[in-house]
This record gives sequence, C-alpha cells and structure tokens, in this order.
Amino acid sequence: MRKETSDLLTFYIFIIVSIIIAVSLGGCSTAKDSRAFKRVVNNPELADRTFKQLEKTRPCTNDTTIFVDGKEVIKYDTVFSKDFQTDTTILNDTVYITKTKPVYINKYIYKTDTVKSVVTDNRRLQLAYDDNNKLKGANEVLTKSVKSERQRGNKWMWLFIGAVSLSVLVTAYKIYRKFKV
Repeated sequence: MRKETSDLLTFYIFIIVSIIIAVSLGGCSTAKDSRAFKRVVNNPELADRTFKQLEKTRPCTNDTTIFVDGKEVIKYDTVFSKDFQTDTTILNDTVYITKTKPVYINKYIYKTDTVKSVVTDNRRLQLAYDDNNKLKGANEVLTKSVKSERQRGNKWMWLFIGAVSLSVLVTAYKIYRKFKV
C-alpha cells in the first residue's frame, strides 16, 4: 500500500509540474507579440507614439550633410629646352643664320576641395519642435483659462462689493429712520 501511495504521489507531482510548464510556455506566446506588432504598424498614430518613446532611449543615427567648396589654382611652368635650333635664310646674297632656343610654357590647373560636414539629428530636432509646439498650445490654453477665471473673479468681486454696499445703505437707512422720530 505504501508503494501505491508513493507511485500515486509521484504521478500527481508529475501532472502538477507538467501543468506549470504548459502554463509558463503558453504565457510566452509569440502570437500576442505579432498581434501587438501588427497593431502598431497598421495604426500610424500608435506607430508615432511608439517611435517617440523609443527615440528617447534609443536615438537614431545622425544625418550628415557635406558641403564641398571648390577653388581653382592656375600655375604656369616654363621649361627651357637644351637643344638649339638653327635656321639658315639667304636674302640678297646674304646668309642669315638664326639660332633659337625653344621655350615651353605649361599651364597646370589645380582644383582644391574643402569638405565641411555638418552633423544633425533631424529626428531629434523634429521631436524638439513637436514638444515646443505642444508647450505653446498648452501655454495658450492656460492663458485663456487664467483670463476667464480672472474675469469670473472680477464679476464675483463686484457683486460682493455691491451686496455689501447695499446692506450698508439699507442698515444706514434703518438707523436713520429709527432716530428720526
């Protein structure tokens, strides 16, 4: 009998452990994750809110703008040749011998480039602009609310001053009538 109880207890423990494992694995369903992912991707408002929250903790890579300013430099180089060239010309019974030394002039054009890179995080700037616009809107709402409350307070203050003045006049009139006799 003791052996049967031990086997039965082992069987129940096995069933309980199996149920705990099944429930644990069932709670980690990827179907829930994929449904949530589809909701965010298909709804632009949810996607915007999600990306704004993610931007605060995981900023995107920076956008780099490159400006190239080119400048031309012209350089002339003169090369003198070592070879002499001779030319013989006969004119009116006179022989003219001309020696020439050729000169070569080379023109070189150099183009220089200056690269400037400006690194900006456009997504973070857009978030800052959005936050600024929200604060401006909240400030306008708050200003309107303060103005309306101030008008309401002024109305009640003048109503109170009128009631106090009326009661003072009524009391003064009663006192006047009482002592007039």
